[in-house]
Amino acid sequence: MDAPKETSKKPSATKAESLLEQSTFFVDRSLGRALGAKLRAAGWNVELHDEHFPENAKDEEWLVEVGAKGWVVLTKDKAIRKKAVEKQAVIEAKVRMFTLPSGQMTGEEMADVYLSNRMKIARFLKKNKAPFIAVVYKDAAIHRCDI
Repeated sequence: MDAPKETSKKPSATKAESLLEQSTFFVDRSLGRALGAKLRAAGWNVELHDEHFPENAKDEEWLVEVGAKGWVVLTKDKAIRKKAVEKQAVIEAKVRMFTLPSGQMTGEEMADVYLSNRMKIARFLKKNKAPFIAVVYKDAAIHRCDI
């Protein structure tokens, strides 16, 4: 008689979870180092703006480099989705960007919005091809912006 097959006790990750784990998130300097540290502590692969670019680097410059590396941008900078030259950089560099609807949150609140929407972000990455700009809301909604 055959022995029963052993099953893994660890549940397999979904494709969305795997994509999230494989992604590198670029934290724009507008979000601050503390937010990046909190995301790293939660297991996210994070690169901080100031680790790669001068403090005064223009958005359209770093967007091109970050897009070329395939990193996912996290920001709260509304200008990127409104200024023509910055939107054009997002399009040309095929940037995937998640932004917050308001800069009027504490660093802790901003980190919590991204962390509490972890799986929604993962599913959005899985279902949406670059380029895109998406707004992540506190109430767990993600809205894709026209670019």
